[in-house]
Amino acid sequence: MAESKDNSEDKLPPIGLGYIATSISNNGHDVEFLDAVSGEIGVKRIIEKIKSANPDFVAINIFSTNYELVKKIVTSVDIKVNFIIGGIVTKSIYKLINDWDTDNHIDIVFGDGELITEGIINNNLIQEPDAIADNRRFFLVDSKSPYFVQNISNLPLNRSFFEYEPIFNHHGDIEISVVTSRGCIHDCAFCSAARSMNREIKIRKKQKESIKNELKQISTMYPNVTAIRILDDLFLKNRQSLPEAIEIFSETHYNWRSMAHLKTFKGVDQNLLIELKKSGCIELFIGIESGSDRVLKIINKERADIDTLAILHNIFKAQIGVKGYFILGMPSETEAELIETYEFAKKIKNISIETGSCFRVSAFQFRPYHGTKIYNHLFAESSEDNPSITQNINLTKLIGGRSGFNFSSGNYSECNEKTLLKYIKSILDLNNFQV
Repeated sequence: MAESKDNSEDKLPPIGLGYIATSISNNGHDVEFLDAVSGEIGVKRIIEKIKSANPDFVAINIFSTNYELVKKIVTSVDIKVNFIIGGIVTKSIYKLINDWDTDNHIDIVFGDGELITEGIINNNLIQEPDAIADNRRFFLVDSKSPYFVQNISNLPLNRSFFEYEPIFNHHGDIEISVVTSRGCIHDCAFCSAARSMNREIKIRKKQKESIKNELKQISTMYPNVTAIRILDDLFLKNRQSLPEAIEIFSETHYNWRSMAHLKTFKGVDQNLLIELKKSGCIELFIGIESGSDRVLKIINKERADIDTLAILHNIFKAQIGVKGYFILGMPSETEAELIETYEFAKKIKNISIETGSCFRVSAFQFRPYHGTKIYNHLFAESSEDNPSITQNINLTKLIGGRSGFNFSSGNYSECNEKTLLKYIKSILDLNNFQV
């Protein structure tokens, strides 16, 4: 399989759907897999493909950002088909899906999809729906469900479904993405995966040997791959996870990048960071979010007990790069706090330059996702339809691209939109900043 050469490392493979496709394919069903994001396949073409294939079932992921697109797909398909809709937000929106205008049957699943999808297809379910409305069923696959995957280490994944992998990443490596856990231990108020919102789902992590075996399989299937990207939040969940990560990758030839939390590196000895670098770690993806302590407290990311700049300095000193994520326009956020965030990001950039390392930034406008603490707070008393998330054309024009990540469902800050977008652009411009 040829590597994708569009340098778009942000078009991540739908690994969750890949596990489901693998499971039902291994049970003898014909499966056609469509990565509409990486393939840049629009809604009209997706609908045409469904009609042309005339399948019995269509499984699709739904998020707050693609809600309207999925709704249009489902309600526009005028052939008989059973839709299976999954995703972290389904627990919060299944009643909205019940109101969609279609005669087709819809099964809505919150939680693991591998086992229950097989039961839906074969019409031999051993779990009763948690809610029924006409031809709609909602299933909660929580830790007590017979379809809950207790040990994710044993799940097979047929990577041939991912036709757009490997990709060339920002650093010039040929890269494959992997997932090593399910769930999150953190409780960010803006995130649908926040622990307090999903306590019925047990957190699971792949066993060390399972991760090692997966990397060996990748090396056999893709001998030209030179890097691994870990997409989940728990591979580097705490200080104790660092030696295990070092052991896993020290046995490979790969460079690797991973999601991480700042608190993982609180009090970590510099020698351990150097060993992390030696194992192939070239970059960490860290949600910094804001330079304002007040805003961080609102979103449950208090920084009072850690010195962010000192932690990042040590990471940079070990020659490990960081991609920092920022969210601007939080509810009640002021222009002074936007300035704080910009100045904080600039300080981090300067530290990276001083240490000869790399700091990249990615900045977004806040949008309230279904099933988050902030969403529930904003709309708990609302009698009107909650705003949908749409493309932010003004931001795309301002920064000259990145349309796949520029969304808006309104401005919740104390600033006008022009001011808010100006600071988003200012932070993104730090990627071109030089001393």
